[in-house]
Amino acid sequence: MKVPFLFFLLGIYASHVLGHMQMSNPLPVRSPLDPAASNKDTSYTNPLSSSGTDFPCKGYHNDPFRATAQYNAGGEYQVSIVGGASHTGGSCQFSLSYDNGKSFKVIKSIVGGCPLQPSYSFTVPSDAPSGNALFAWTWFNRIGNREMYMNCAHVTISGGSGGGGGDAADKGKRAVAFTSRPEIFKANIANGCTTQEQFNVIFPNPGDEVENGGGMANAKPGNGYTCAGENGGSAPGGPTGGNPPPQGQPQAPPQAPAPPVQQPPPNQSSPAPVPAPSPGNPPAQPSPPPSQPSPSTLLTMVSRSQLPPNPSATPEPNGGSNSSSPAPPAPGPKTPSGPPNGGEGSSGGCAPGTLRCDSEITFSLCAGNGYVFMGSVAKGTVCRNGAIGFP
Repeated sequence: MKVPFLFFLLGIYASHVLGHMQMSNPLPVRSPLDPAASNKDTSYTNPLSSSGTDFPCKGYHNDPFRATAQYNAGGEYQVSIVGGASHTGGSCQFSLSYDNGKSFKVIKSIVGGCPLQPSYSFTVPSDAPSGNALFAWTWFNRIGNREMYMNCAHVTISGGSGGGGGDAADKGKRAVAFTSRPEIFKANIANGCTTQEQFNVIFPNPGDEVENGGGMANAKPGNGYTCAGENGGSAPGGPTGGNPPPQGQPQAPPQAPAPPVQQPPPNQSSPAPVPAPSPGNPPAQPSPPPSQPSPSTLLTMVSRSQLPPNPSATPEPNGGSNSSSPAPPAPGPKTPSGPPNGGEGSSGGCAPGTLRCDSEITFSLCAGNGYVFMGSVAKGTVCRNGAIGFP
């Protein structure tokens, strides 16, 4: 009976720990990876609430401004994303907000295969206004629960014209002025739009800088979501057609609906079978990057009989409890204690994916260049001697 029990533990661990992805560069507001953050969110990899109450930026857009990156208008930079559950990718957008989160202007869209790479490039528009801004990464996962992920970082932009200017080379690259750029796509946050499982979202208004994942070059706008009324602040319509073509791309022939086989029923709540291959929207299935550890390398699970005992005379590190009560405190303390050095260990000294118990209810994972504090274990489990299981 140990094998089913281990699979049960694996499910708990994967849903709570591997908890998806988070932006690591630029460091977002309250990031557990930011050693300078005074108030860290140890569940940062969680999606936005399905009620939309923490949109935008997980509710952290009103925190005091502290820039974690400085960009020059017209410059090219990298965004880094880390985590252990990419849900076979999906579609992402990068955007800037100058009004404290009331609006987010798209500066790049990635359709399919995001975030299967550890980093992506983007260009700050040369006419982006100079000043303080929120840089946002939003992600709609392809497989799993219908969710929207959003991380926001405080950044400073310098050298921008702010008035629709820019040099000739930049004008040739961009199709619209910054103020005319589309709003980010929004869904799965009680706004009338829902994404569809096994489909990559094809943004109806992706902006003028678009990167297509594998097999997505011929995908049509409007696939991968349904909307009642307006779609997440971009343009009305859904997977049945009727959306305008993306800004900066050629006008498609009028009334050329997508083949019906590409769209599952609009009210479908369970995963739809993968449609027959077509140039419209074949599911992208790129291979994970070699550098990304698989879930099997990220955990060491044990059965009840294998979990090391908790010696009554030896306290757990970092304040672990020796209480005889088998149930640890419920997760969600205001500020769980992290490992030394602000949640990130010194370089070297650990193998990627190695788990370290910081206490019976908190733990860290090795990211290759040190340990990253991951927060609390799942309710009803404990962390002992580099393993998570039931007491």
